[in-house]
Amino acid sequence: MNKIEKLKSKIVKIELILNEIKEELTSLEKELNITKKSKKIEDFPPPEIFKKEYEELYEKFLKENSKSVKEFINSKSLKYLLKFCQINNIVIDSKKRSKTKIANELIQWFVQRKAITKKV
Repeated sequence: MNKIEKLKSKIVKIELILNEIKEELTSLEKELNITKKSKKIEDFPPPEIFKKEYEELYEKFLKENSKSVKEFINSKSLKYLLKFCQINNIVIDSKKRSKTKIANELIQWFVQRKAITKKV
């Protein structure tokens, strides 16, 4: 084998390695894009928005009763609701992580708040 053939052989090997690297890079880029998209989904508004939503929901609860709470709960994701409860200091038992149980818990909080703030 002369030098030219050896060099050509090395070039072929380099091309194969480069193709492997390109494939891995493409795969990593896809994974990163998926991760970035999922992080965007989990982005939450600032705490003030959660607190404002809580107060608005309570006002609706006073007018419409539990119907508005259930509509609110159904319109949000479970992660959003857990963050909502966390920011508004509503303790959710780890066993009560379904939308229905969160709705019941929130209604209970509103009923208690209404009873406490009711004028005698």
